[in-house]
Amino acid sequence: MIIQEPTRPNPDAWYRAGFAPINYLQKSLRILQLNVKTVRNVAQDERAFFPALLFFAVSGLATGMGQFNIQMMVIGPILAIVFSLMFVGLLDVLANCFGGTVKFLELYRPLGLAASLMWVQALPFLGPLLGIFAFAYFAVVANV
Repeated sequence: MIIQEPTRPNPDAWYRAGFAPINYLQKSLRILQLNVKTVRNVAQDERAFFPALLFFAVSGLATGMGQFNIQMMVIGPILAIVFSLMFVGLLDVLANCFGGTVKFLELYRPLGLAASLMWVQALPFLGPLLGIFAFAYFAVVANV
């Protein structure tokens, strides 16, 4: 009888599956610096949808942390994802009404990676104020 040793998770499996956390954090920082080339590359990157969802979910978690609210820390990520889908859907409809040719996912991916700006909401008292200014920043990223 042969007993196999338990295998350790292979960190390269993340990269083969298309999710490289450090890579997408670097892209997020470049998007926050308004690097137009990175915004366009992320918009075309089909594997960037999951990190975009994850970044929105972490922003929802940060909202709960900033309010010291356990319920919001649980529900916040779900609400953040749902509202992000609605928000970007509205932007997509408005863009197409005014002659834009962007598709929903091409708009969602860069805005999702720019959601790391919303992580400042984890700061008590100051975070919500800074989070309000993030919406103006999203408008700039969506315009690029």
